[in-house]
Amino acid sequence: MKQIVISILLGVLAASATYAAGPKILGEATLESPVAQAKEAVIKGVNWRCEGAKCVGTARDWTGLDGFMKRCSTVSASIGPLASFQTGGRVMSKSDIATCNRLAGK
Repeated sequence: MKQIVISILLGVLAASATYAAGPKILGEATLESPVAQAKEAVIKGVNWRCEGAKCVGTARDWTGLDGFMKRCSTVSASIGPLASFQTGGRVMSKSDIATCNRLAGK
């Protein structure tokens, strides 16, 4: 029983330390056309910052049940057409990027 309590406490402490560490990178994108000035947008709780063609999304967590394509099209609609998109260890294919940008335009 004592080992279970210790394990639970260690888990809580590790989670607290991770949360206290601040935002983490949750997504990355490349714009089709680079921006002349840095551009920022908050998209569903994720802070996106674009400099040139490179965009990085940071937050403590990307909440919601949006799928990969929905996340991409939401970002594209907010910051502009994308040449690449990745989040959660997944990288979008070129054909899916075309779909993402088309959906963002609707």
